[in-house]
Amino acid sequence: MAKAPENPNRGRETLGLLRRRIVTGQFAPGKQLPTRRQLLKELQVSPVTLQRALDRLAQEGFVYSKGRGGTYVIENPPHLTRIAFIFSQVPSNDISQWSVFNRLLSVEAPGLADRRNRKISLYYGIDGHADNEDYQALVRDVQNRRLSGLLFGNSPWLLRGTPLLEEAKIPRVAITGKLNVHPTVESVAPNWDSFFERALEHFAARGRKRVGMILKSNMLEDWGATIERKMAELGLTTKPYWQQFLGPPMGVRNCLHLLLNPSQTERPDAVLIADDGWNEHAVAGIVAAGVRIPEEVEVVAHANFPAPATLVLPFRRLGWETQAFLNQGLDLLDQQRETGQVGPGVRLPAIFEDEIQNPAAAYPAGYSE
Repeated sequence: MAKAPENPNRGRETLGLLRRRIVTGQFAPGKQLPTRRQLLKELQVSPVTLQRALDRLAQEGFVYSKGRGGTYVIENPPHLTRIAFIFSQVPSNDISQWSVFNRLLSVEAPGLADRRNRKISLYYGIDGHADNEDYQALVRDVQNRRLSGLLFGNSPWLLRGTPLLEEAKIPRVAITGKLNVHPTVESVAPNWDSFFERALEHFAARGRKRVGMILKSNMLEDWGATIERKMAELGLTTKPYWQQFLGPPMGVRNCLHLLLNPSQTERPDAVLIADDGWNEHAVAGIVAAGVRIPEEVEVVAHANFPAPATLVLPFRRLGWETQAFLNQGLDLLDQQRETGQVGPGVRLPAIFEDEIQNPAAAYPAGYSE
């Protein structure tokens, strides 16, 4: 009499059980799984069902076979080493859509992870739309424990209510502008207070008194108190019409041409440019105005390192080193995995370009404010 076909659910159950035993450490990294005979006896499944489960685990990077020598958990299984690096945008030459910082993060992350015995998989265009194939694959990887953590390259607010933030218990860290972006996500953020403080201190040290600023629209709302306090402390002045709030970078050229034009009866002797996407246009505007840098006007410009300086004028570049954000993000993922707790996050101080000759000194391990 022919044997009845096995319930297909038994295959999924077998795969889930074996994967769970690996993830929980019952089958530890580098260790041999029980023999096939032992597994068949315990699980009460057919040899075909067991083989399919083992093949799937091998495909997912959990195990490998030594043939007659048995099946082993790999030394660095994905639930301990594979990290999804998630961006809501897709790479673009439009800096309003894909910033210099995003480009540096995506380029540097895989190599840095390799040096730390981690593997980073990059996911682009993950904005919560369920019809996105990459999004669906990412959700399956999270739910099936094929990832050790989620690292977001920008604020994950578009993913609220999705399994990526709400369901699976997995470490999550966002590299974003502010802390506390979501209750389940820890953040690594730039300390913009330190950026404005250090820029103004540099102007004061160079004997400048009148400061113009090219800012993003939200910056005075978020850091205006810091700017006002530090300027008063250093004896610096500014005027409302020396503070320009810009979006598209093309406007920067005309703005600086106007701000520094010799026809002005009163103009700044220092300018702070708060977005690295504007720097090339700022150069064009200053050249058009005909002022000498730094003799007449001292300029501090935002930068993300190690992006090279391509400017023809001697701006003093101030900003953040990309690898510092990546290292802090990976450290926080490890800490969450060990403690099960989402911490308060970390803010990194701004540094001048010459200070990154020794990144370890500029960003000591475990730095947090």
